[in-house]
Amino acid sequence: MHFYSNGALTPTKFTVEAMQQQLSSFARLEEAIVQQRALLDTYDKERRWGLMVDEWGVWDRMIPEEETKYGRLWMQSTMRTAVAGGMGLNVFHRQADKLFMCNIAQTVNVLQSVILAWENDCIRTTSYYAYELQKPHRGNTAVRAETGDPAPLGISVSASKRAKELVLTFINPKHDVTMQVNCGVTGAAPASAKARLLHHPDFNACNTFENPNLIVPRDHAVSVQGGRLRMDLPPVSMAGVIVQLA
Repeated sequence: MHFYSNGALTPTKFTVEAMQQQLSSFARLEEAIVQQRALLDTYDKERRWGLMVDEWGVWDRMIPEEETKYGRLWMQSTMRTAVAGGMGLNVFHRQADKLFMCNIAQTVNVLQSVILAWENDCIRTTSYYAYELQKPHRGNTAVRAETGDPAPLGISVSASKRAKELVLTFINPKHDVTMQVNCGVTGAAPASAKARLLHHPDFNACNTFENPNLIVPRDHAVSVQGGRLRMDLPPVSMAGVIVQLA
């Protein structure tokens, strides 16, 4: 299964409306996964055949001059792009029981790549850091996460667990709202938590060869009180949280 989230504009010139349209597409990605697996289950009840999403991500409009200089389908990654990547990964975590494999289609220079390279320069994109923030989920058991807000641009959450460690990813796709996260955990008691945040006030901002570390994850304030996790989530941002359980 392929599912690209097309963009109407060039990467660093997105409007709020264009961003909302693109980020809303991840709700359709999740719906498609559920529908495809349900269809497969009608004639493959033992699930001998796995469902893979082997190409996905954002596909913005190309800039001809950049393609001429750097190569075909060269595309910059912005803060918006990183949030899109995080939302896609959250979908895969939430639907882990229905999926066999999910692949980023391109890793260097092309579309939503994690590396941009040219001559002697090589930088990590914002999408690289979206993946880095989700690395602690690897090898864990997916845990059901519910937000009470099914809207396409509601808060995006995924969770996984291993032993006494709970890994959470929170994403705020809204451009004008700081969300106050107040997260309860059923069947376990949070004891402490650490968080890292990927955020820039300009959702069109990006890492460049001249400024490669403009957008990187930074430590972020999070608290555990009364068995609940509390944290502010700025507009167009994603946070990775590791919770130690009692």
